[in-house]
Amino acid sequence: MDTECGLFFLKQAFCALCLIASPLVAADELVIPKIDGTPTLADFENMAPGTDLARSMVKVTDFIQREPVDGRPATRQTEVYLGHDTKTLYVIFLAFDDEPDKIRAHMVPREDINDDDTLNILIDSFNDQRRAYMFRCNPLGIQWDGTWSEQSSFDESFNAVWRSEGRVNDQGYQVRMAVPFKAFRFAGGDRQVWGIMFNRDIPRLNEEGYWPRYTNRIQGRLNQAQKTVIEGNLSQGRNHQYIPYATARSFELLDDDSAEFIDDDFDGDAGIDAKFVINDNMVVDVAANPDFSQVESDDPQITTNQRFEVFFPERRPFFLENADIFGGPINLVFTRRIADPSAGVRLTGKAGKYGIGTFVIDDEAPGKVAAPGSSGDGDRTHIGVVRITRDVLSQSKVGITYTGREFDDRWNHVFATDGRILVDENWSANYALIGSKTEDEDGTTRNGHLATFYMDREARNWDAHIHASDTHEEFETQLGFLRRVAQRPGLSNIHARTNYDFWPENSKIVNWGPAASYNYGYDRNSGKRLDAGGDVEMKVEMVGKTEIEIGFEFNKERVTPDDFDALVADKDFNYESLEFEFETARWKAAELGLSVAYGEEPNFEPAEGREPELADFMAARAGMQLRPIPPLRIDLTYLYIQLEDKEGGERIFEERIGRGRVNWQFTRELSMRMILQYESLAVDPLRTALERERGINGDLLFTWLVNPWTSLYVGYNSNWRNVQIIDDEFGRRVIRTDSDLEKDAHQFFLKFSYLL
Repeated sequence: MDTECGLFFLKQAFCALCLIASPLVAADELVIPKIDGTPTLADFENMAPGTDLARSMVKVTDFIQREPVDGRPATRQTEVYLGHDTKTLYVIFLAFDDEPDKIRAHMVPREDINDDDTLNILIDSFNDQRRAYMFRCNPLGIQWDGTWSEQSSFDESFNAVWRSEGRVNDQGYQVRMAVPFKAFRFAGGDRQVWGIMFNRDIPRLNEEGYWPRYTNRIQGRLNQAQKTVIEGNLSQGRNHQYIPYATARSFELLDDDSAEFIDDDFDGDAGIDAKFVINDNMVVDVAANPDFSQVESDDPQITTNQRFEVFFPERRPFFLENADIFGGPINLVFTRRIADPSAGVRLTGKAGKYGIGTFVIDDEAPGKVAAPGSSGDGDRTHIGVVRITRDVLSQSKVGITYTGREFDDRWNHVFATDGRILVDENWSANYALIGSKTEDEDGTTRNGHLATFYMDREARNWDAHIHASDTHEEFETQLGFLRRVAQRPGLSNIHARTNYDFWPENSKIVNWGPAASYNYGYDRNSGKRLDAGGDVEMKVEMVGKTEIEIGFEFNKERVTPDDFDALVADKDFNYESLEFEFETARWKAAELGLSVAYGEEPNFEPAEGREPELADFMAARAGMQLRPIPPLRIDLTYLYIQLEDKEGGERIFEERIGRGRVNWQFTRELSMRMILQYESLAVDPLRTALERERGINGDLLFTWLVNPWTSLYVGYNSNWRNVQIIDDEFGRRVIRTDSDLEKDAHQFFLKFSYLL
């Protein structure tokens, strides 16, 4: 695609779509009154409004099931009372239950409530039926917050400062939420029109109840929200906040490159994140040496024998405000590509029908790892991103995106337009047209493009997804994340999936049904098939959050000499596997999960000079979560994968990961967490280039978390591996051994941040 011509086309497409009409709104209104006072749970003693203040709040009741029986009244009564003053929205939930001893309520860390009974309020504060804020609690008032996007579902990275409390009684439980208006963004004016929805989840009954009714017979959530009016000027109070932080650590670690231990008795750092709210709906984030430390460890994943990159979610505060604005059909802003910035500025928000997101930031990491004396040694990477979206039609939007990255006279620029169009109550269409221009180290300039289009159908019984994409071989996005199956450079791809669910009534089976998918990828220049395959499966969901899935997967995969030096010609692999998955949360104090896959898989890590070969394959994952008493949670995870030679049955490699995590929640603010993880990779060096590895990692962390921005972390981490330092004719180096494990790293650290 010619770059100038492509950009002209994208501009014209965007402008044309901007002329289409604005969203529709429902006629009925819920009015939230202004109240004189601050309601508490004491105002609702005996699960009823008992004071004049409580009775002045508007009442919502008559929740309707979405699952398991769509449209049927909820089996347990729920009442919601709402009121506001100039600074805060107050929500009181009364959740009745005739079996209060079966209510699931645990004292857990913030946002770790997904397995409990929960109550929530969803607020579409711009009433645009595209994006909303959710505030959610378990029966003890433990908080969870996030955002909902009609295009990309929930984003749990959003954090806000709000107050909540809850208690269980002999009639059910009560929850109080006090959400300051400064916790979220909305349009200005003395009359607010929002969309609001309430939800109650009862895991033991597999029941989701909503007000107003939220049916799964049509696509969309916010188009089914209640139009809600709040009269009077609302105040967000102070429109700026500052979050200074400081870290300190003492550490020692083995550097594999130099074969020397690096240590520091005191390694300190400090910085500040600042936030400024403009006109209640735009936010400027400014950071000096921003807090990019990550205290929580990522969940274990098997990465052995994987040809493509594994995705990890973003957790760092600077990127979390309005993060979904940067989303689209293709992930062009994968912020974990930015490792070590010294400063950044970010603007996000919504003005009328327009959503705006932009940031500029540097990254010192590439310059730090560049070879000493090279042209990039010590240089910073300069990064800039701009995204603008516009609402069109009902629940539809279009957008344009630019990303740029420059380092050592090398650069990558990406321009895109995309959109989501709601076709009818069940079907939506999504598209993205993207162009890239890249200059390499030798001065060579490459132009490429990516085009993708897909349609989704969502309904109670039949769901479907149809997707086509084409990625030019010179396309590159250095800040994005491309899915390996459909979007790798040089590939054209068509794939589809569908499922049909049956919902029997008055049965221990909640729903069941078949699903199938198919994928076909081919070289866009030669037309040669590269990947093809699919799967068929049967799923059964039963009461007690119990699911069973049985599936069969088949694949055709072609690798080329460009993929493996040992190949002199293309090589085809045809392989199949059977899969079984089981998980249950039937018991209040325990959850179990197990998955097993068995069949064939190529060995993509052959020994040097050998071609990849098809091998027998088995993988398993087992998990158990125990909650014997409310403050204690124990998580046990075991991962296993094995490849064996098909002819002789000899083992090629065998990897095991065992992980135990114990969390004790002393209070809502104070907790202790311990993690012990063991990894082992046994290999046959004649059949694979992988090295034998064994290791143990121990982690102890004390957390005092007042809110997402005021916290204190004190921790210790230690690591052991099967390594040894030797001096031989090749010099001083680190080798893997079969001997006992040696400590190769440990650190003590402290991190403190405070919301001013």
